[in-house]
Amino acid sequence: EHHIPVQDGALSSLDPYLQKGFSFAVAILPPRTPATQTRFFSDDSDYAKAMFLSFPSEHIFFPLRATSVYDTKKVSIDVRIAGFARPLGQGISEYKYYSKASWDVRKWRAPTDDFERVRNYTAISIYGKPAKMLTKDLIAVGGAPLPIYFIEAVILHKYPFVIGLFVLISMLAAILAGVIVFGNLRKRVGLFALIGLSNFATIIGVIMTTMFLGTKDEIPAAQPLLAKLRKSGYIRMRRIALVLAAIFLVIWFLLSVSSSLSPLWLEDIRLHIALSTYSFLFWEAWNYLLPSIILATFLGTFVALAWAWWLGHRNRELVRKLKKLGYSVVSFHPKDRRKFFFVVLFSIFFTILASRVIDFLHYLNY
Repeated sequence: EHHIPVQDGALSSLDPYLQKGFSFAVAILPPRTPATQTRFFSDDSDYAKAMFLSFPSEHIFFPLRATSVYDTKKVSIDVRIAGFARPLGQGISEYKYYSKASWDVRKWRAPTDDFERVRNYTAISIYGKPAKMLTKDLIAVGGAPLPIYFIEAVILHKYPFVIGLFVLISMLAAILAGVIVFGNLRKRVGLFALIGLSNFATIIGVIMTTMFLGTKDEIPAAQPLLAKLRKSGYIRMRRIALVLAAIFLVIWFLLSVSSSLSPLWLEDIRLHIALSTYSFLFWEAWNYLLPSIILATFLGTFVALAWAWWLGHRNRELVRKLKKLGYSVVSFHPKDRRKFFFVVLFSIFFTILASRVIDFLHYLNY
């Protein structure tokens, strides 16, 4: 009826299929009708010319032998396999694995309900190969190398994974810096790991934690002075003021960074939180409470510092003697310049490790 012209020798390429009892489906595409209106989204899969066939097979394969009739003409082929699969044979230019978390679901048009449940897929590409070289079908076996499943798990659970990596590199950076700087505390690795956890409050948290770290032996002559200052409430009020100031600075720092960098992950978190009504109400309430928290910490810091200054003024003679003994009136421990180098070295190690992690995460996205 359609009088389809067939090139001489073309049908011989189908002999291997005929010998195995394959069936063939032929689709006739009618001539295009003139467009009556402008078509938007022309690349949408709704307009793709395609035919869906389903049949049982011993293994995954894509027929290539029939393509060999084009002889020296170069052909390029893209094959998508539902799930993870490993192509066998030669001639494959590249193949990649994709998880549903890393590809745009909106571009996927599922022909059946079974395909709606597809979570992963494999992309296989053949670039610019002469058709006469395609003498064997593309065969693939199910499964993927073990690292692919690890990467899939990372993509599907990226937030816990990133938080875990942040904890790990923070602790590792603190341990490395502590062992190098504080030779007398090298056996207290757990202490340095805890200091690394304070990095959740940014570098300000690390500075505050390091400041209160006792790295030198206490001086006996300073103990009576410290006891009197504790009794007066001066030490307690100074520490309250420092904690409030740290909270205030951390909030301002995070707000400044988020507003300048406009991180997309914050919007992603907002989307996940807003999935439930209660979470959405909590998020909106937090937007109203945040300015109040900033104002409260600022006023609290101001009041605590003023009170501490007044108590210090009343006990200025004790404070003067404590300074003379080499004590810090901030941490109330013997002064140690090594703390400064510890913070600097921690920052360097953390930056190096974080950059490696970012490169790794960037690799996972592609």
